[in-house]
Amino acid sequence: MRQDIPWVLLENHFKGNTSIEDATHLNSWMKQFPENEFIYNQLKSYYLETGSLPTLFIPDSQAALNKISQIIQPVNKSNTPHRKVYLLCSKIAAVLILGILGYWMFYSTQRKEPELFTVLSGNDSSVVVNKLPDGSKIWLNAKSKIRFGNNFKTSRKVYLIGEAYFEIAQDRVHPFQVRADKSITTVVGTKFNIRSILSEDRIELTVSEGKVLFGNEDGKIIPLVKGQTGILDKNNNAVKAIFTSNCNNHSWRTHDFFFEEQTLDNVLNKLSEVYNFQYHIKDTTLRSFKLTAKFHNRPLPEIMETLEAVTNAKIGLYSGIYSVKRK
Repeated sequence: MRQDIPWVLLENHFKGNTSIEDATHLNSWMKQFPENEFIYNQLKSYYLETGSLPTLFIPDSQAALNKISQIIQPVNKSNTPHRKVYLLCSKIAAVLILGILGYWMFYSTQRKEPELFTVLSGNDSSVVVNKLPDGSKIWLNAKSKIRFGNNFKTSRKVYLIGEAYFEIAQDRVHPFQVRADKSITTVVGTKFNIRSILSEDRIELTVSEGKVLFGNEDGKIIPLVKGQTGILDKNNNAVKAIFTSNCNNHSWRTHDFFFEEQTLDNVLNKLSEVYNFQYHIKDTTLRSFKLTAKFHNRPLPEIMETLEAVTNAKIGLYSGIYSVKRK
């Protein structure tokens, strides 16, 4: 049965995260029975095709039967001195075959139709709002996407790539789960923001309302409440909680900004993430110029005019790039 398969070891092995000790354990398992090698190859093919291991696994028992029949060749002469050896091998093969067939029959009773997924994607440069079948709402940042199964109402699980803000409809019977890269988030009904960019070395979750359980795939879980941010370090898989100090975590969705004693370079960098533009500051003293400013859902040209007045700089758009220089 599946509990006999070193599922976690196989998953880590296919991801390239196997230690020497785990590799030894996995190698021993593969040599334990001939069918284990077939199971390994089938799971490997599935992982290479989908990027994950199957929830329900049904091994190809016919392939195993064919392979075993090739290994054990029939002996025609009844008086051969190897007759007893052949009979013994046949009995062993029969036991293995029965084991494989039993394994297949166990999982065939639980066989389901292949799960279908719905994929929702954000635009290249704007935020997209989606409503899920359970009434939850999701704001997808630019170039972000989620997917969820056709059984979503009974298994509220979504997979996220990028950044999204969630307003989860409360359902204590069916908790809501978000899987984003190496992180797992579980809630009942709350509001939070997850940033999981593949090129970045950490995943961030900021709670706006309610309580969230945030953790990694190894089972390390921490509770988070309003005003806290959970951070998962992709390099060492460590999870920690901090009090939220960055009030611009939701700016990509609200276009509300508050900068207090921030350098002009930091201000423009944050604005460029939200408004999707490039900039160049020619003067090094301007780059480190500190300012305090607040913007509430203002158009970018108006923000640039304000920054010009505050910094006494000239900000112009040339060939699609904002140039910042002294007047």
